[in-house]
Amino acid sequence: MKKSEILLKVCAVLLTICFVLTSATAVQIVKVFAEEDQNETFEQESTGFVVDPDPDMNPEPNPDPDPDPDPVQPDPFDYNLVCYTPSINFGKVNQGDVVYARQFAIVNIGTTTFPLTWEEVDPYTAFDVGSISPTNVMKPQDSVLFSVSPNEGLKPGTYTARYTFFSENDYRRHHTAIVDVTITVVDAAPYITSVDVVPASATIPAGKGFDFDANVSGGNNYDPSVIWSLAGNQSTGTTVDGSGTVYVSPNETASSFTVVATSAQDPSKSDRGVITVATVDHVISIKADPAEGGAIAGGGAVRDGGNCTISASPNNNYVFKGWYEGGNLISSTGQTTINNITSDHTFVAKFERQSCYVKTGVNNGDGGTITASQSVPYGGKITITAKANSGYSFAGFVENNKTISTASSIELNNITTDRNITAVFNREKCTVNVSVYPQDTGKYEGAGTYNKGDRVALTAKAYDGYQFVGWSVNSQIVSKDDRYIIEHIKSDLNVVANFMKINTTTYRVTAGIATTGGTISPSGDFNIPEGSSVTYNIMAQAGYRITAVMVDGKNIGAVTSYTFNNVRGGHSITASFEKIPEAPKKSNTSGQTTKKNSDNNPAVAGAQKKTEFNEKTAAEGAVTEQKVVEEKIPEQVEVLDDEQHAEDVYTEATAAETMEEASEAVSNSVMAKHNMDETTLRILIEDDAVLPMLREAFEDGTLQITVNNTYAADQQETAVQLYYSQPTLVNFEDVIAETLTSEEKYQVLTGTPISFNIDITENTDTVDKGTKELMQKKIGYKPVSYFDFLIMKTSNGTTTVINQTKTDLEVVVPIPEQYKKDGRKFFVIRNHNGVVDILEDVGNDPDTITFRTDRFSEYAIAYEAINVNKLVLRVVIVAFISFILAIICFVNLVKYKRRARRANRPRRA
Repeated sequence: MKKSEILLKVCAVLLTICFVLTSATAVQIVKVFAEEDQNETFEQESTGFVVDPDPDMNPEPNPDPDPDPDPVQPDPFDYNLVCYTPSINFGKVNQGDVVYARQFAIVNIGTTTFPLTWEEVDPYTAFDVGSISPTNVMKPQDSVLFSVSPNEGLKPGTYTARYTFFSENDYRRHHTAIVDVTITVVDAAPYITSVDVVPASATIPAGKGFDFDANVSGGNNYDPSVIWSLAGNQSTGTTVDGSGTVYVSPNETASSFTVVATSAQDPSKSDRGVITVATVDHVISIKADPAEGGAIAGGGAVRDGGNCTISASPNNNYVFKGWYEGGNLISSTGQTTINNITSDHTFVAKFERQSCYVKTGVNNGDGGTITASQSVPYGGKITITAKANSGYSFAGFVENNKTISTASSIELNNITTDRNITAVFNREKCTVNVSVYPQDTGKYEGAGTYNKGDRVALTAKAYDGYQFVGWSVNSQIVSKDDRYIIEHIKSDLNVVANFMKINTTTYRVTAGIATTGGTISPSGDFNIPEGSSVTYNIMAQAGYRITAVMVDGKNIGAVTSYTFNNVRGGHSITASFEKIPEAPKKSNTSGQTTKKNSDNNPAVAGAQKKTEFNEKTAAEGAVTEQKVVEEKIPEQVEVLDDEQHAEDVYTEATAAETMEEASEAVSNSVMAKHNMDETTLRILIEDDAVLPMLREAFEDGTLQITVNNTYAADQQETAVQLYYSQPTLVNFEDVIAETLTSEEKYQVLTGTPISFNIDITENTDTVDKGTKELMQKKIGYKPVSYFDFLIMKTSNGTTTVINQTKTDLEVVVPIPEQYKKDGRKFFVIRNHNGVVDILEDVGNDPDTITFRTDRFSEYAIAYEAINVNKLVLRVVIVAFISFILAIICFVNLVKYKRRARRANRPRRA
């Protein structure tokens, strides 16, 4: 074999080795990129809400090798129960309004099975409570669902009731769950809730004017007019007219002053805007038409030749039609910059109603069904149908707490506003539970399930050696006859048939109140059989609190219940109350003081009449006439005798410190719903622990959100739709938690509305030329659709534009059909203050692009024209191979030339 052939083979081998090395290198690069993707995915997953538990973090405790040789005897009533919503506040309602039932659950958190029973203290028979679960026998981890609703016809006042739950076998009440219920009924008269001046602040040059608006909220055909006034101005030439237009005099010397809007109906409600006097040239005023159509921001004082940005975003069911000055369209874009300003201007953002949202619901999820909520065209119509489930009856459709129809189907025509329709279903069945005390001393007949309004007859018969002593409801004897008749059953009822051994020794227990302001139940003198038990419930009326409870002459402190167990002698129990002190009066925004008129609240004034106690009302929770006991209450809490009261149990009371705290829970805010005081709420806010509560505000509308997305099929989403349909903003509630200040979170959770308007507006035809060229320079990507991303926040009448958030917002945008094509990979290009970024699609839906961003300005949907990384890698590989081949060719060429020279060299003779 020739040497040249051998050399060529060697070169071929070397070329193969180079190719293998290049391939291995490419594989290694791909592997590195894959590992980076996996690490990124892991980091993303690790920031989520759910984290897989580490079994090593919480190892099972080692069994105690040396158990207590003398363990404590187990509780003879070994059960435990709890209610996670121990306070139910219906808030403040107008007299005659329909109030929907609330539900709560009693949960067995123990390890034994027991039958559940309850007692109620309802001095005004204001509430109807009953179980809606199929059985009251509770196995471990079982829950029994209850429904409570206010009775019809309540007069103005504040009503409270208490429900105590325990095992039917545990008359000594070693374990209880207590639920307190409250409602405040007010006269159905016009009222004002708030006045907001818009904008909250403005800069006005001397010699110029500015238009302020006042948004007045209230109810029952309230008067929305206000009286305008000024405070803090130095010049008499500075004025405000009846429409809110402020004129700043050229000789005004005050650097700032305020404009005040006071409700013409309720002078205690007012708000103010701050005016800063500045030496500037022109004023840009902005308005919304109509005022409820959307959020606007921008304007103010501008130097001659300067520019100003104005922003507008439509509210729910409105569309933005453009910025107008007079009758001239200035811009059809929501966010617009006005350049080279040389005079005053007033720009009007015009909005137009597009559709109306008809929200439907039921007062009781078990009661029946109703036609689903839906959007209808402006001026359109809809038919709504309700159907009751078994055991319930349809009572009517309710809107704004008023019954609008009792027919099972209703047609709404010419709908021009949002509607909120609720189908009300009433239970038709009531359960009468009967138990025997003490157990195995007698029997009864008549317990069971009845239709509401039925007549119930209960009979009792004692076993040999015992005698029947009476029927009791809520620890109060309602009849001593062995036959007890309830003419019209209204709700679930727990009745006890009481028996006593013949010739049993009895002891007298006396109960009463030392001061007005509350009740003790039962009240009066009772003969208690030896060895039995009796429980007393103490409840303060609205505006009062428990100060002390005397047991056998000793002050044991403020308690809400006390049980004498295993009675072996006579006892006495006395409760005392005091009025909750009013908080110091606060000045309102107009410098006036608000006076609390307790005379208009019969409950607070102590003038409300309790329901008369008799056999009928006892079954509804009424309490007996209170026995007044003249007894001096020692200020210092004392300890009871261990031997005589060792088995007694009681529950300590917690009361509001001031009248203001007591009344604060009357509102319909999230804070009131959780029966939370201001201090606790502010601590939770500082600890960033209020996200679940903000979601509740999000759902009930206090935290208002409207998303306008021109790419979506439904181009406008409300807060409710965000939760129950395909959302544009996946995690907006998390971003809200980061965006709101601590004070704004407090405002939302105490009932002050804050709104967000989000616009994703396609603007391919109107996008700025410079912005488009900047995005098109991004190598490897082809922009096909441009859009503007705008977020606006309105709080206390002031609207601001949010350009950046602390947390990434996850956004879903449908890809326009005309740009879809097999194999295309879509991205989003973001241009924020001249910095262009590529945002990847983090979703799995081929019809949408999901991206994360924390900056809001100009965007574009783009697809990958060519993968730059792959292109670079391909070039590197090809260049490397080419380089190797070039070297081989060069070497072979040199050798070839050498051989040729040797071949052409003349031979010697």
